[in-house]
Amino acid sequence: MIRVVCPHCQTKYRFDESQLGGKSRAQAKCKKCGGTIDITNTKSAATAQRPSMEAPPSEPSSDDTTARVQKLRSDEPVGEQTITGTAAVEKMELPADKKYSLAVLQGKASGQIFSINKVRTVIGRADCDVILDDPESSRQHAALEVLGSRIVVSDLKSTNGTFVNGEQIDSAELQNHSEFRIGEHVLMLIVTDRE
Repeated sequence: MIRVVCPHCQTKYRFDESQLGGKSRAQAKCKKCGGTIDITNTKSAATAQRPSMEAPPSEPSSDDTTARVQKLRSDEPVGEQTITGTAAVEKMELPADKKYSLAVLQGKASGQIFSINKVRTVIGRADCDVILDDPESSRQHAALEVLGSRIVVSDLKSTNGTFVNGEQIDSAELQNHSEFRIGEHVLMLIVTDRE
């Protein structure tokens, strides 16, 4: 295992080099902010130096593989998560048998319903997928991710925080009809079966 840090939000991860299958490099998407993390396989490229975490990510080469973030296991140190590499590039898609949406229960947008059409949906005041007219919301406040059967809401280092069940969270797993608060808005996740 090697330790890597997201150059954008400084979230720490552990990466299992054996998952690269001999590839020298991989790129991962940060679960917290969605930024790209470059990873160098020190086992297969012992003489290559790891890219500086302060430098912007380089363009992927033809031998790069994609990595995905997995949930923190209970035996891992707090503040770190594991990134697992995949030998083949996986295209992340929403489950075909489910329909996802966000209903606004409270706030200026009360009564609106936003369809979720992507695996990762950013919610905030501007420059995002779901835009809320809310002075208490950050520009990019939180992200909703559909990871197979799991649905996770993550705070994107917002000024006023994201709340689930009245508690401020960094990330939390949601179920159908779970509610969360961003600024003055309360949103409810709705999951229905497709016909």
